[in-house]
Amino acid sequence: GERLFIITSDCTSLREINKQGVTLWRRSVPSWITSFTANIDLALIGRASGQFLLVGKTGETISGGRINESRILCIYGTAIQENGRLFAILSGIDPLFLSINDTETSGEVFRKEIDDPARTERRMLFSSDSRFLFFEKEQAIVCLDLETKADASINLPGELLDMYYHKGQQLLHLLCHNGDLKELLIILPPKTVIFRTKFSSRSRFLSSDNDLIYTGRNREIISYTVEEK
Repeated sequence: GERLFIITSDCTSLREINKQGVTLWRRSVPSWITSFTANIDLALIGRASGQFLLVGKTGETISGGRINESRILCIYGTAIQENGRLFAILSGIDPLFLSINDTETSGEVFRKEIDDPARTERRMLFSSDSRFLFFEKEQAIVCLDLETKADASINLPGELLDMYYHKGQQLLHLLCHNGDLKELLIILPPKTVIFRTKFSSRSRFLSSDNDLIYTGRNREIISYTVEEK
């Protein structure tokens, strides 16, 4: 099932809680938490210092360190594969680097300089089959094929609000601002748009259950069905 985490308002510590609200473990860090992600067994903390901390299911340290030596050191994005084999980090300014590392050794298996003036957190996620890594850059989502190392960009209609990967159908769902509207896009990797719709809403909600996709539309929850090809 899903894990529940709380990051303090000053972004210097976090804890995992169970569904009853009981704290399972707690960790403090010496610099701001700027990015965070977790799978069922691991949690990855990115810090303003440019250092990462990979911790286990009870909060124990597995590895940590600094990924690169850019002019400005800060981690803007983090992701962990569902199977726990690899983790990815977006870090640095002048330049910004994408680094993919082995979770057992923390050794770098892939590195690429990214042309993006990142100054805020960037969303990242691996596909559930571990074939692709998706990461946000200015006005686009990049799909990196982990087998061929080729990448493809998906232009966004506006600010990215949320993204979700549908495990069963192997589709990427994107929720964006588009002027005064929200826009939902569904992508067949690496970059084929198979569905898109606009709607008026103040909500940023995006989720999925089996073959249904759910978005918030003001006080309503709207569901969409996407047929498998």
